[in-house]
Amino acid sequence: AKQLEKHLEWQSLLARRHAPVVRRELHKKGSRELRIDRLPPKVKELFIASRAKEWASWLSYNTIKFLSQKEQREVPLDRILDLRFVDTDKNDAERGDRSYDELECKAKSRLVVPGFKDPDALAGKLQTASPTLTAEGTAVIGQLAASRGWELHQGDVDSAFLNSREIDREIFVRAPRGGLPA
Repeated sequence: AKQLEKHLEWQSLLARRHAPVVRRELHKKGSRELRIDRLPPKVKELFIASRAKEWASWLSYNTIKFLSQKEQREVPLDRILDLRFVDTDKNDAERGDRSYDELECKAKSRLVVPGFKDPDALAGKLQTASPTLTAEGTAVIGQLAASRGWELHQGDVDSAFLNSREIDREIFVRAPRGGLPA
């Protein structure tokens, strides 16, 4: 009975995943990018703290080597990528028309490198695929687990990009407009 229940849960999930009306509801919460210069001061402070936390992550994983002025002058300008912060409110989708007073902002900031501007990627010298599991693959794993009575677990890696393996080339980046947190 328990296996049948799990099977029916997966069938229900698959039916919902393919329904266009429901797909909008499954839209990732907090995915709308915000401009913090247009936010109320109290909310802006949350994003300033979120940016500082993100920058601290970059520093803690030793992802950045600061160049001397002499070294900076030797870097070809077309090899420099401009960093930028992407700021989102994880409560945005849930908030709807409510104000920040009615539902608190859950600030999330990511410091991103615009890889689509990387000269090596543009020249086709880099593998840019980012493999992910398809809906069908998820269904197969779920069905297999339900059929065999397996327990599934999922996880998330904090700062996954910063935890990746070392690369064998140098990427030169410039601080984002407005600078980096102190």
